[in-house]
This record gives sequence, structure tokens and C-alpha cells, in this order.
Amino acid sequence: AVGTSAFQRRRLSDETTYLARHDALTGLHNRAVFGDRLTAAIDGRHPSGLLAVLYCDLDGFKGVNDRHGHEVGDLVLRSLAVSLSESLPECTFGRLGGDEFVCVVHEGTIHDLERIADVVCMTSRRTVDTPRGPLRLSSSVSVTGINASMDRTVALRLADEAMYRAKRSGGNSWVLAET
Repeated sequence: AVGTSAFQRRRLSDETTYLARHDALTGLHNRAVFGDRLTAAIDGRHPSGLLAVLYCDLDGFKGVNDRHGHEVGDLVLRSLAVSLSESLPECTFGRLGGDEFVCVVHEGTIHDLERIADVVCMTSRRTVDTPRGPLRLSSSVSVTGINASMDRTVALRLADEAMYRAKRSGGNSWVLAET
């Protein structure tokens, strides 16, 4: 545009690139970038190394939006994204959409996975202050170990199925996916 400085064009280009790679609401990786990161992790993993994906879905989130409005729902999602990133800086988080968060765990042991799943559950199990009063949150989480024959589609499907198993068992917990 006429009168646009090189600095302004560069800033606009940087913002556009950022928005193409990150979820606009939470700042986490978006679905496409998370999928690329997961594929890269699968393709680049050491055969004997641990690789897993955690799938987290807030319990009763539709009710938050229905009772308190989307502004409060957005506040809850932003707050959870920040808390998850700060609680587990070693993990790669993404938001698939709605109230679905995912995490890739690149290294560690089964005990590390259990600890990370506990942290995700504890981080979401809290009260968030909103303009309409406090909201109690919890989540259903699945842990899916990724074996050598899995691609990202299979890994995410298994994680999603296991997460719904956690929801059916009452939520506020995590389960290990059956692979």
C-alpha cells in the first residue's frame, strides 16, 4: 500500500505467518502445525525411544459456553493454554479446535507419561474466575504410545477414542489408549 513502510510490511508479514501457524485464540500451535510436528516426531524418532500423544478435552465445556457465553469460554481456553504451556514447557502443545488440546511427548519413560498426564489433569482441575463468577474445570485425557507402525492419523484417532473412554468413566481423569 502507498505510504506503507518496509517495517510495517515486515510486521504485517510476520503477523500473517504467525496466524497461519498458531491458534488465534490461545497462541498454541494450530491443527495443521501440530499435525506436522507430530508427523516429524514420528518420522524422526529413535526406534527404541518413547513417543506419545496426550489428548485433552475439557469436561462439560459446552455448558460453559451455553450458560456463561462464548466470551467466558474463550477466557477459559486461553487460561488453560497458558497454564498447560507453563506447567509442561518440555512438551509441544496444540489446539485442535473447540476445547481439544493435544500434546506430544518426545522422550522419557512410562512414568514420565503418567506424570505428564497427571499434570495435565491437575492443571485443568481448577477454578477459573470469570466475570460471571468462578467456574470449576476438569478434563478427560488420554495417553497414546506411538509405535513404529503408526502414522499421525492413527495415533490421533486412538487418542481421541481413549479420551472418550475417560469421559464415559466420569471424566476428571486420564486413561491409557489401547494400541
